[in-house]
Amino acid sequence: MSRRPLPALVVLTALLVSCATQRPPSGGPPDTTPPRIVATTPADGTTHYHGDVLVFRFDEYVDRRSFEQAFHITPPLQPPPTFAWSGKKVTVRLHAPLQPNRTYVATVNPTVQDMRAGNRMAETFTLAFSTGSILDHGRLSGRVFDDKPGGVSVFAYALSGKNPDTLDPRYHLPDYVTQTSDDGSFRLTNMADGMYRIIALRDKQGNLRYDQEADAFGVLPSDIAVRQHDTLSPPVAMRLAMEDTTAPYLLSAAAESRYAVIARFSERPIPPPPQTASFLDSTNGTRIGVGDVVETPDTRFGLLYFPTSTLRETTYIFDPGDITDEAGNRIPQTCRSFRIRGSASDSLPVRLVRSNPLIRMTQFPVDSPFTFVFSRLMKTTCAVALLDSSGGTVPVETDWSTPVTLTMRHRPLLPQTSYTLCLDLRKMADSLSGLPAGDTSLCLPFRTGTPSVPGSISGTIENLEGIHAPVRVRARHVEKQHSDRITQAVGTTYTFPEIPEGRYILDAFEDRDGNGVYSPGKPFPFIPSERFGTSADTVRVRAGWETKGPATRIVFH
Repeated sequence: MSRRPLPALVVLTALLVSCATQRPPSGGPPDTTPPRIVATTPADGTTHYHGDVLVFRFDEYVDRRSFEQAFHITPPLQPPPTFAWSGKKVTVRLHAPLQPNRTYVATVNPTVQDMRAGNRMAETFTLAFSTGSILDHGRLSGRVFDDKPGGVSVFAYALSGKNPDTLDPRYHLPDYVTQTSDDGSFRLTNMADGMYRIIALRDKQGNLRYDQEADAFGVLPSDIAVRQHDTLSPPVAMRLAMEDTTAPYLLSAAAESRYAVIARFSERPIPPPPQTASFLDSTNGTRIGVGDVVETPDTRFGLLYFPTSTLRETTYIFDPGDITDEAGNRIPQTCRSFRIRGSASDSLPVRLVRSNPLIRMTQFPVDSPFTFVFSRLMKTTCAVALLDSSGGTVPVETDWSTPVTLTMRHRPLLPQTSYTLCLDLRKMADSLSGLPAGDTSLCLPFRTGTPSVPGSISGTIENLEGIHAPVRVRARHVEKQHSDRITQAVGTTYTFPEIPEGRYILDAFEDRDGNGVYSPGKPFPFIPSERFGTSADTVRVRAGWETKGPATRIVFH
């Protein structure tokens, strides 16, 4: 019996099926094993290699896209390699000629995932080969510190024969690349002799370049020398930070009254020295100074300016002064000019911009001072009274710390006790108009809380060789933000004699610039970071107890 030819559609379907993407078999127990590279061509350590392909064979099917994103070869090649797949094997084709007598390192970062369960590789895989007779063996290892230290790219830039001041990681490609493991550890292998600049980047674009204000970065306190024989060099450490290069700018400004102007900025501004701000009368050229500048509690990124003379109903050229943001970026001189219209009337009485305590506040700290910020420049006179629950008077000391800020200090108050703080507004006057702040007294009832019994921390610092600047130790509360405590170490010891109970993370830094805070440096223009140290774990501070021992030991990196 003769066979009839298969229909064309059946043949085409069979061909399509045979050419479809290979998939792992389904079924079986859950897969928790990370994928592994079990063979390569060339083999690791090969010399005199002159081929144009690299082959990686896995022990299971892997996600192709994850491999292609995880693969890097250094020095980088242009045009970049392409990939061809066959089952568990990938062939990386090199389209650029390899340099003679050069060691190349192909790196596969641990972001490669298997197809079945999405398991990632356990660690970075490296394949080193040389086009000459010698394979470089220089090594560098270290750790990146961050809340999420895994998957951070670490770039090494060779400085030999180059001006290091011109190295700009925004445009220059690195000579060696690796990626951190989940704990932040990394290693660079098969490096040539020479000086290197090491930069860690959370390379969001995967473009091997530093994208300012997008990529978190980490730099070292100095450049590093790598030598072939120095295989036991101490590990390096970097801490990630974000760079803020955008200067603040003035969004709006308007006269609240003849006595005050509200200005709003693009980000939180640091109040400038009052003498750097002014109001220029555009009609007669008269310049009016500023007596004080304070932050506004009810305007986002706002400052309240108080002129030393009342404003007329005319146009003023407003100079907000020497404004900087929290990163130290300064408002450009060309942006320090804003037209506003003065106010001819003032229907708003003197008001409290901010007060501590608030009315009917509870849990007021027994040793906290009282602070009042007014909406105008004030005469330095006042009439205040602090009354306890029986009507008795509690002594207070008053101080006009600025022309708009009245501060009152007192002896520690009784815990869980009601008090009333009264200000006689009839005896507190606006310095420009001379009018009283009100026609009555302002009384603020409040209640104190229970004072917490502090604990203490004492510990030691190790590996201080080569440090010549003061060492600051920081205790950072795990649950409460913006509650850091900083003290200065004395030799190899430190102490926090009184610190609220809670869980803390301890670290330290070499305060080279003397500003009291850790300076992470900058990738370009290059500014080295300050050296830092860390403790192994969090510490628990208990009320009335001294916390010490191995948990408070800080080791510098």
